Amino acid sequence: MRKYFFVLSLLFPFLSLAQEDSKYKVYSYSEFFQMIEEEPTDVFRLQNAVLRFDSLTDMAYAMRNEFSTNLSFLRNDTLFVKKKLFLTNIYADWVNDLSSTFVGGFYKISFKEEVFCVNCIFDIYKSTFQKRASFALSTEKEQIEKNYYGRAFYPSISYQECIFRSGGAFNYYQLPPEELIKVQASFNDCKFYSEKGGSSPFGFTTTGISSVQVSNSQFLGEGKVRLATSHGEKLIITNNDFDQNYLQISLNSDEGFSDLEISNNSILRPCLVSFNEFKNRNVIDWSQFKNGIIDFESSLEHYQAYYQTELTEALINWNSHIPDSAFFDYLENYRIQNKKAYQAEISLRGQLKQLYDQKHNTENSNAVFIQMKNLETERLEYLHQQNPTFDTFFKWKVNQFLKLFSAYGTEPSRAITMSVYVVIAFALIYLFFPNHWDSHGKNRIMDRYRFFAKYMKKDSGIHEVYLDEKREEMIAAEDFRAYMLESKQEIPGFFMATALPLYRWSVAGTRTFSWLLSKVDVLKGTWSSTEDSKKAGKSVLIIGAFLIAIVYDLFIKMLNALMLSINTFTTLGFGEIPIKGLPRYLAIIQGFIGWFMLTIFSVSLISQLLN
Repeated sequence: MRKYFFVLSLLFPFLSLAQEDSKYKVYSYSEFFQMIEEEPTDVFRLQNAVLRFDSLTDMAYAMRNEFSTNLSFLRNDTLFVKKKLFLTNIYADWVNDLSSTFVGGFYKISFKEEVFCVNCIFDIYKSTFQKRASFALSTEKEQIEKNYYGRAFYPSISYQECIFRSGGAFNYYQLPPEELIKVQASFNDCKFYSEKGGSSPFGFTTTGISSVQVSNSQFLGEGKVRLATSHGEKLIITNNDFDQNYLQISLNSDEGFSDLEISNNSILRPCLVSFNEFKNRNVIDWSQFKNGIIDFESSLEHYQAYYQTELTEALINWNSHIPDSAFFDYLENYRIQNKKAYQAEISLRGQLKQLYDQKHNTENSNAVFIQMKNLETERLEYLHQQNPTFDTFFKWKVNQFLKLFSAYGTEPSRAITMSVYVVIAFALIYLFFPNHWDSHGKNRIMDRYRFFAKYMKKDSGIHEVYLDEKREEMIAAEDFRAYMLESKQEIPGFFMATALPLYRWSVAGTRTFSWLLSKVDVLKGTWSSTEDSKKAGKSVLIIGAFLIAIVYDLFIKMLNALMLSINTFTTLGFGEIPIKGLPRYLAIIQGFIGWFMLTIFSVSLISQLLN
């Protein structure tokens, strides 16, 4: 922007002469501050003046203005202004001597009293306002000039690294388009302080302003920050910390903003907003609204009804500060119970969702949709309380279920997670009851005890005990082999060629495991006949083997219960319920839950695929 004015002066060198015919009086910066110091009263007033840098007297107010670099400040100490200021139509003449590398400016100044500026075009850097500061451009045509040059121009107002101890009010109004006057205002790296219940720490109201930028600033305290503008071209609100302040953003442009960005701000309280229309290039980051948004007009109507006051008075009070009692009553009750307010809240979020859908921003679109459905769920609960019927109850509970199960269809992965929880919960129940898939059932652990007791009592190896346990299976296989050998001469060779491999395969597992057991047999006889000196070591080995077997048995039992639960949940049992007792009826309930949840998962997945 500084480069812009510098180039502008190069293109129009004659402009510096136009002021001779103007009604504006020219002062150097030294003269300006000296007049303030010499003012006999507590109030200094000045209007229709131009501040022009004089390199001979104004070096205390000089800033280095090299064409290719940013501004740098020469003075390190702070100047103090102890008078209340009323300034009207004051303009800073950026460039006087084009050969000079210095320009004048307001920087490192501490304003002890209130400051009121109307139609003042100058920038302020690294300064502190101890009391309230107010800056305005008037809507009245006779009060705003085309500037002392006598022509149309683009005024820039900048506040850089300033501190406002008691808040600031900024009201900029542009003349009709035919006047060709546009205003560019920026607030960067500033700090605004407020007290709870006090006036706004920052109030910005514009009509048709060309450009507004508020960035990297802190709004400390618990007051209210108001940003209201319309008919603008550019609005940038980024990287600000609004702390515990209530934030109101009103964008009421019928044509929308060509360049709009509200992003990366820290907004802790619900944000009061009012939007008319968005353009596809607009950027509004939903994640910055930590506690959502509320409709400003509806909250204003509630405030009016809450305190039973006139609309004008309610607007003035609601714009300056927000009582917590009224605010939370609106959040928790009014916007849910009042049909008009509820519809306004849904419509507001619908505008943002439409913007995100146009930009294919699925993440923000889903987040807004979830908040819409949360409001709908609260509304359905209220309607059920007012009219308790099965229909209202069902609608309310279905919404609650959809929220828990799939975030209203926006997160199919959550449906899988919830399904896993249901399967595991029913599997824990089936674990304590016998089923047809577990041949040993509840006797599995007892059979394992019996096996090891037999091993320690018999004077034989553990593999022999194992084969004895598998005797019925082995006998059946041996009978099959003997029968086929007896029939060898009476049947085609094909049957013998395939039957013997089948026999070997059927007994291979048992014989292999028996062979492995024979290699790890540690007892070599009965436990009672084992020498006392060897019992301790062998006890460790036998108990270790026993515990491994128990862990295996428990794993198989849990696996059977889990498979039964999955089978029931996915309704793959083909009508058979392989369990008895109470769990048999629970399985029917689980099958119904599984059918319902998997249907919802399918719909959620398809919805996300279509999006």
